Amino acid sequence: MGFNKRHINIERSLKLLHENKLKEYYGKSDALFFEDKESLKVYDLHNEGNTDEEILKIITKQMDTESTKKLLSKLRQPIHIDYIAKYILRIPEDETRVELNKLIEENLIEESIYAKNYYVIKNT
Repeated sequence: MGFNKRHINIERSLKLLHENKLKEYYGKSDALFFEDKESLKVYDLHNEGNTDEEILKIITKQMDTESTKKLLSKLRQPIHIDYIAKYILRIPEDETRVELNKLIEENLIEESIYAKNYYVIKNT
């Protein structure tokens, strides 16, 4: 008999949620070590009795809100979409463009007047 421990991070948690295997993963462990607050939040939601699908919706919505806040805090100066995709949002460029367009529609940011594909907080 061995001692089963798991080091859990948000990437692994999201993968398990998509595969609908979170309960199985947690159930086989003697000890869980959470590497970030997001994965601990997933565990707490699981213990509250939420399904994998419900947890995925909640976590995705929270991550979207946090990503938007992080992005807006960085856009005081114009930043190129490549940099935003790779280093701020850490999602593909096409998904980044969708997120930026949402913020443009909400009148929060704008494309820089000085260069194409550079975005900045909109001056009011």
